[in-house]
Amino acid sequence: DLEGQPSEQISMSDLAFHALREYSPGDDRRHIHWRSSARATSAGLEQRFLVKQFLDTRRSHLTIVVDGSAGAYTSSDDFETAASAGASLAVRAIRDDIDTTVLVADQAADEAKGQSTLDHFAMAELGLGDDLSTAAARAALLAPDTSFVVLITGAETGFAAIRRAASQFRPEVKALAIRVDPRRPVGVTESSVVPVLELPHLGDLAPLVRGGGFA
Repeated sequence: DLEGQPSEQISMSDLAFHALREYSPGDDRRHIHWRSSARATSAGLEQRFLVKQFLDTRRSHLTIVVDGSAGAYTSSDDFETAASAGASLAVRAIRDDIDTTVLVADQAADEAKGQSTLDHFAMAELGLGDDLSTAAARAALLAPDTSFVVLITGAETGFAAIRRAASQFRPEVKALAIRVDPRRPVGVTESSVVPVLELPHLGDLAPLVRGGGFA
C-alpha cells in the first residue's frame, strides 16, 4: 500500500502517469517528454514542448460504518455480529497498515489504532446510533480522504437505504455493504451501485469478503 491508489485529481508531480499536455510557464522542465516534444515539433512549424501530467495517488483509507439503529436488526444478537464483523475488518486493516476510520453506533474513531479500536466496538450500544445514511454522512465528514467504505447493517435495511448511505461519500469511493441476517444463506447480492454481502453468522465473514472482492 506504499504507493497508494490513483485518484481523479490531476497533479504535476506524482506516481501515476496520466497524459501529455502543452508546456506552460512555471512547469517543471524535468517533466518535459522530449521524444514526444521532438515529434510534435517536426510535425509543425514551431518548437513545441509537451509535459507529463499525473494523477494524484493517495494512501488507501478504509472507513467502516456499523449501523446502530435498533430498527435495522431483527435482534440484538445480530447487532453483536455486525459489530464483531466490523471489528474483524478493522483489526486486519490496521495490521496491514491501512489508514482506518470506524463509526459503530454511538462510537467513532479516526485513525484507529490497535486495542483502542476494539474498545470502541465493545462500548457501542444498539439504539444509541443514527440510521445508516446519517451515520454514513457523519463518517464521510470524519474521513474525507477515505477510498473504501464498508457499510454493515441488519436484515431490516433495504437496498434503497444502503444506496442512500453509500451516496454520502464521493463518487470515486468504493463501497461494499454487509447485511447480517441469519435467515438468509451466505452470498453476494450484486447491485448496480453497492454489492451487498449477506452474512448469516460471523464465521462466514472471511470467505464472504474474499468472494465479494474485499480481500
